[in-house]
Amino acid sequence: MSDEREIKQDLAHVEHYLMENYEVYVALEEDGLDEYWFDPDDPDDPGVISINTSNDLEMQLFVLLHEAGHVMLRRQQEFSKYFPDSNRATVDGRIEILKEEVSAWLKAQELAEDLGIQLDASRWELNYRQALFQYVEWVSKGDCND
Repeated sequence: MSDEREIKQDLAHVEHYLMENYEVYVALEEDGLDEYWFDPDDPDDPGVISINTSNDLEMQLFVLLHEAGHVMLRRQQEFSKYFPDSNRATVDGRIEILKEEVSAWLKAQELAEDLGIQLDASRWELNYRQALFQYVEWVSKGDCND
């Protein structure tokens, strides 16, 4: 990946894209949760993406792109058709969540390309594979409270 200044510019570019196209605010916080939060019962809630700034800049960029992928997927009119069940308490629901996670990484890569963001391919692949591996384990084991 490039130098710190370029990564900061890439982060700002993605933030601007999200605000301009989806009205989604990005909260860069030292204790950020690296998640996209929105109220599923409020169709007017654009949501917010929380990014943990204690991670290195490249990781912040990867996470922001991935969460932007979720935003893009969830704003598609046919989202519920492609991801019909997200009940965390069932294996079927967890599989749908895993499917969304994979799709969000793919959307993230497309967005990076569309915005002209140069990603270090090997670090990008390592990052998404590690993230998806955690989801694969979760699909089979479930939550502690299930």
